[in-house]
Parts: sequence; C-alpha cells; structure tokens
Amino acid sequence: MGSGETAPSLVSVHRALLAGLANPSCCWLDTPYGFQENADILSAKTAEFFQHSLGHHLQLAHYRSSEEPEVQRQLCYNLVRQSNYIFAGPGSPSYAQLHWSRSELPAIFLEKMREDRTVLVFASAAACAVGALCLPVYEIYKVGQDPHWLPGLNLLPAMGFPAVVLPHYNNTVGGNHDTRFCYLGERR
Repeated sequence: MGSGETAPSLVSVHRALLAGLANPSCCWLDTPYGFQENADILSAKTAEFFQHSLGHHLQLAHYRSSEEPEVQRQLCYNLVRQSNYIFAGPGSPSYAQLHWSRSELPAIFLEKMREDRTVLVFASAAACAVGALCLPVYEIYKVGQDPHWLPGLNLLPAMGFPAVVLPHYNNTVGGNHDTRFCYLGERR
C-alpha cells in the first residue's frame, strides 16, 4: 500500500482485506515512526481509524526500537504471531529496516506471509523496508545524501519477488517541486 494508509480513500481496501478473515485479530507496529516525538499520537490516531472507520479493534505491537527491553520485545513478537491482520506504515524506511533487522520480526513476518488467512499490510515507510533493497528516503530527501540503497529485509525476495517497493509514486505534496517516486522525484 502506498501513502494515505488511513485515508478515507483506502477504507474500502482495508474492508476488503478484513472481509477475507473469519475472525480478524489486528495489530499495528509502531517501529517506522518510533523515533518521532508524536509517536503516541500516531498510534492513537491509527487505533481510532480502525475502530471508527473499520469497526475493528487494533492492538499496538509496541516495538519502537531494538533497544526495547526483552520483555517488551517478546510481547510484541507474541502479539504479531497471534494476529492475522498485521499493519505497519509511516515513518522512516531506514529506521524500520535497521530496528526490524536486529529483531525476530523479519522471520515472524515471513512465517505469517506463508500462513493462509493472514494479511500483512506494509504501507509507506514500512513498504520501502520489505524488499531486496531499502530506500533511505529521509537521508536523501531531507539530509541531502546522494541517492543510494540500504539492504532490505528481503521479505519479497523470500516470497519469490526479487523487487523493491517505492510507494508515493504519484505524490504531489511538493507543490513546486517533484515529490513523486517516494519523495525523490523522477530525476533521482
């Protein structure tokens, strides 16, 4: 999924995915935005979106960094394993890739991807992290580093898709400059 993972225009997509599950058990990972000062607000808004727009309770699989205490990491892993609708989205692709790669989560994601009747929705920053390579958007777009790749989590290649994901292909928030192609613009 690209941007706007909790926008009104994507309610129908979530509903269709949830409809395929007999008893949806939904969780949301906060890792991609775990470094942000407004992380609690983003988590609350996402839970509110699920409750009000979709009629489903969304549990937070809290894993803001690989520095979480072991007890917290295990609580997150257990919640993800018990859920059949796993959702992660906005933030920094490189941050998500770094902290997920230092955890059991990539292996758990692969287990869940191979299960019947399980949906994984990686949107925005989380989507950038799951491919063969990971685009460090903030480092290029905000910091000014030359375009480059980081290792991806290799979830897509493990499922037979040797690909990368660049969401926001049609982003127009830049106004007078090109923010398409995950904020990098067509030239880059």
